Amino acid sequence: MKLFQLFKKKEKAVVVIPAYNEEEVIGRTIDLIKATKLPLDIIVVNDGSTDRTASVAKEKGCIVVNLPKNVGKANAFLAGIKEALKLNPTAVVTLDADMVKVPKRSLKKMIALVSKATKRRKILMVVAPVYEPQISLPIYWISGIRAFSVPALYRLASSKFKSVPKGYGLERFLEEFFRKNRMILNKRYAFEAMRAHRKKGAVRIQMSDGQVTAERLRRRMKRLR
Repeated sequence: MKLFQLFKKKEKAVVVIPAYNEEEVIGRTIDLIKATKLPLDIIVVNDGSTDRTASVAKEKGCIVVNLPKNVGKANAFLAGIKEALKLNPTAVVTLDADMVKVPKRSLKKMIALVSKATKRRKILMVVAPVYEPQISLPIYWISGIRAFSVPALYRLASSKFKSVPKGYGLERFLEEFFRKNRMILNKRYAFEAMRAHRKKGAVRIQMSDGQVTAERLRRRMKRLR
């Protein structure tokens, strides 16, 4: 499709989910996305998983990108972006694999904002906060829920992206890279992810960098009381 045709087309959104050994939660996340009934293509990037992550995603009707080995979230994210661009979208949204709540109005708003930017040939990244009960407020700086206009993704693809560190290095990199072209949604549009929950028994929960930081903050505040 020629570039000028892309900017005249209607909204077309693609959701990209980087996933590593997420067979216990990836199916629920896909169901939550589909429950919004928004016209979306879903790409799951299987980052060298050793479980049934890829099989579950395929059974749910997703496009699956299989990476031969675990290369980390940043490179899995980039692989998903490259695959998404092949579908000629006006918006690409990235979500974490362990979602608990995917609000339709939030997802719809993100898609509308970056699609509009795409049609105007503008660079834009929209960030939705993730609710973190440990610190009792939504946060955005390590949020994995982000939407990108097509010009933003081409700018990103031309950068030295492979130098991004592991862990939350991806989110920090994106925050800095799109600092002048970033929009943050308010807490009314917050998503929820399983790693943000203390609820036990629902799924196997592993401590993330964010949880460790929150736990340290909680202990420090307790000492100061």
